[in-house]
Amino acid sequence: MIDLSKYEKVSEFTFEHGCVFYKAYYTCPVIFMMKIGEELYVNATTIPHETINDHEQLLWSGKHYNKKMVEAFKKEKTVETYILEQIDAFDILQRRLDFYLNEFQPSFNVDECKTFIRPEEWKGSQREAVYNIAFDQKTVS
Repeated sequence: MIDLSKYEKVSEFTFEHGCVFYKAYYTCPVIFMMKIGEELYVNATTIPHETINDHEQLLWSGKHYNKKMVEAFKKEKTVETYILEQIDAFDILQRRLDFYLNEFQPSFNVDECKTFIRPEEWKGSQREAVYNIAFDQKTVS
C-alpha cells in the first residue's frame, strides 16, 4: 500500500459529479500519479493543468486511449490525481553539468564556471559584471 499522504492531491474527479476538487495549477513540469481504486497510472507532463484535465475528460467520456483505465473508472467512479514531483529544469542542468565536468575535467572551467546560473540569479552577479565589462570594451571592426 502506498502512503499517499506524502504527495499533494491535486484533483478528485467523479463519474457522477465531474471535478469535485481541483488545484493543479502548476507551471513547471511534474510527474503525476492517477489512482483509480487500487490501480495506478504514472506519467510526466510539462503542462499539468491541461494534461490532468484531458485525462479526466477522456476517462469520463470513455474515449481514453487506455481501455483498462476506462473500465476501472466506470467501476470505481472516481479518479484521484497526485503530484509526485515537480521537475526543476535548472537542477537537472546543474546535475548534467556536474556529470560532464567530472567526466572530462576541463582545464578552462575555473570555479565560477562550474555552476549554472539561473536567470533570476544573473542580475548583479559577478558573471554579469565580467560579461558587461567584456562586451563594453569590445569593438567591432
